[in-house]
Amino acid sequence: MSNSSKKKDEKRIECDVKNCIHNSADCRCTAESIKVGCSDACTCDETACRTFESGADR
Repeated sequence: MSNSSKKKDEKRIECDVKNCIHNSADCRCTAESIKVGCSDACTCDETACRTFESGADR
């Protein structure tokens, strides 16, 4: 894959969770992939990032 194709496919996932090891200094998720749950959610408040990993000592 060329660099131009790769750039086109990149997505920016913003995240406000400061103590996750996947959160960069510019509030961007750096995980290779993400998983969001709850499978029966009806509102945004009922969802959660299943990729979260605590980095509380960061």
